Amino acid sequence: MLSAAGKETYEGRMYKKRYDGFINSIAGKPFPKLKLTLPDGKPFTEKDMAGKVVVFDFWASWCAPCIAYIPQLRQYYQKFQGKDVMIVSISVDETDAAWRKAMKEHPMDWTQLLADGGFYKGEVKKLLSIPSIPYVVVIDKQGKIAATLDFDQKKELEQVVLKALQ
Repeated sequence: MLSAAGKETYEGRMYKKRYDGFINSIAGKPFPKLKLTLPDGKPFTEKDMAGKVVVFDFWASWCAPCIAYIPQLRQYYQKFQGKDVMIVSISVDETDAAWRKAMKEHPMDWTQLLADGGFYKGEVKKLLSIPSIPYVVVIDKQGKIAATLDFDQKKELEQVVLKALQ
């Protein structure tokens, strides 16, 4: 809706980036390629989640609501064990050390990943237009986004996962 000149302004370019993030994260779009690292230093790839419904929980060690959500995520992990569901927590901590310290303080039995660049400087926030954390993205068995759930919408997670399993 902006004029050609409006699109070239700082605000116009910022609006475009934000708009692209929203468009890239709507249901039915493929999950974007992010640089994600496992605790052993190996990369996490699409092959690791092939044929599964994947629940990506974006969190950070400095985020109190994220830490408070861990027990609930543990319940989902236990509930969906043995089904084609994979729970994955993606830390958007700025440093590897902060991430590892948080994993020791708050043990999580499911897959743990570190996003490259943290929350503010990394690609996660831009590519998925994540406004804040904790934030959940559910991927269907075909690798497409089934739903994005912010802090208030996380109560819908079980229904979203069950629908994606059908």
